[in-house]
Amino acid sequence: MKIEIIKCLVDYYFSILEEIGMVTFNASTTNIKRYFTFRDNDEIRSKYYKELKEYFNSIKVDIDVIKFLLKNHYQLREEDIYYTLDALDMHAENKYTFIDNLIDNLDVSCDLQLEDKFYVPRKDFKYVDSKRFINIAKGFSMDSVKDFLLNESIYDEELLDSTLKRVKHFNLVGGDTKYIAGVFDKGIVLPRVRDDLTTLIAIHELVHNSILINKDEINDNRVTYSEILPRFYENLYASNNCFIKEVIHKDEYTDKLLNDYKGEPMLEQAEKVKRLIYKG
Repeated sequence: MKIEIIKCLVDYYFSILEEIGMVTFNASTTNIKRYFTFRDNDEIRSKYYKELKEYFNSIKVDIDVIKFLLKNHYQLREEDIYYTLDALDMHAENKYTFIDNLIDNLDVSCDLQLEDKFYVPRKDFKYVDSKRFINIAKGFSMDSVKDFLLNESIYDEELLDSTLKRVKHFNLVGGDTKYIAGVFDKGIVLPRVRDDLTTLIAIHELVHNSILINKDEINDNRVTYSEILPRFYENLYASNNCFIKEVIHKDEYTDKLLNDYKGEPMLEQAEKVKRLIYKG
């Protein structure tokens, strides 16, 4: 399977080089037409060069991401590699559509010899730095959170989909320790999953929500309204991700549950928590 992933990444790398060649040829050809048609118009030249520079800088980001995936593929989940490629694809499509329209607009303006016909197309996207894509590869995305919650039988697919529709997101700025996330009567408030911290917060709060949904089956308020299970699952995710160096929460039960973990679903973990509480 790793051979297939490497082949996929190498193919993707060469597709980026092919796009560079195609855009470079089209942009250069149109730039020559611009020079001979509007050689005295510095405003058109400046706008055109500015957008091309941003585009080619963003292509370097794509290459950096592919290099990271190739170098670290053995440490990454296969699913996270494909999530990253999907995100790159979506971004690349938006970028290419924009730059293609830009070149076409200038080409048409040259053919018509009308300076005011040239305009920079509206951007329906923002250029993204490599860190965002690399974090997806590291497992710091909502897709990875969903996989974890489903694989651990914390939710089934239908319940998880309906739960996520109730989520309200906010942006958590790096280093910000003042935030409100949690399960409330009117919905669930979570940070947008962007890094290790926001990934663990999302898991913690979504586990809380599942426990509340299953409180009748758990039938023990000391388990339902405690932090034990959310902290356990937060640490379980971190223990299987080599890119998470530090967890947010831990308590006296966390290591005991991790050491005794055999892949049981959440309700069985709840029974283990009961035994630990009342044994203590």
